[in-house]
Amino acid sequence: MKKLAFTMKISDKQALEMRAECKQFILTLIKHLKLKSPLEYRLVRALRCLNPHKMVANRDMCIEWFQRVLKALVDGNKLSDRKCDDIKRQFISFLDDEIPKYSSQLDGFDHAKEDSHIEKLFHQMVASKQCYEKVWSVVTNVLTLSHGQASVERGFSTNKQISKENLQEHTFVALRQVHNHIRSVAGANNVEITKKLILSVASPRQKYMAYLDEQKRNK
Repeated sequence: MKKLAFTMKISDKQALEMRAECKQFILTLIKHLKLKSPLEYRLVRALRCLNPHKMVANRDMCIEWFQRVLKALVDGNKLSDRKCDDIKRQFISFLDDEIPKYSSQLDGFDHAKEDSHIEKLFHQMVASKQCYEKVWSVVTNVLTLSHGQASVERGFSTNKQISKENLQEHTFVALRQVHNHIRSVAGANNVEITKKLILSVASPRQKYMAYLDEQKRNK
């Protein structure tokens, strides 16, 4: 715009109008993004109570945020009101007794790392302890909110790629298992060829004939 204005290809008025339109466009874009954002929901905002860094640094705010989580669950008929006091007591006990033990691990938690999973961290701290049973139930429920459906939709695309006419269900499942394993080890070249794997594919013709005989008997 400065270059166009300098060369007199646009007027100052046109430059100002363009700038105003750009500002309005950005504001409108942010408004629509905000409407689609999960942060519009109070339950999602209150999940800060499960932030490892917040639990170490700001105990009182975590308790307040956790109360908001419980209220949202009660309002959504996902939790009965009479259970909230016990769950809150367990959460406060968890902050007072367990957080100091794991403070170094919580302080060093980095969600950007691939091997950093908040659910694994909470499983380590809470799941094995009977005294936090009700807290663990709430945590497992609310943490499912962070899982989108992108992986499910990608699975549909994979199914379409490997599907063929007259493909039996068990063959389809086997193909998906092979595909998922190859992805999990980052490529076919990384698949470990074990003795068990070799034995599983031995005598394929005999196994196929035995399968056909079984199908005939079932009919």
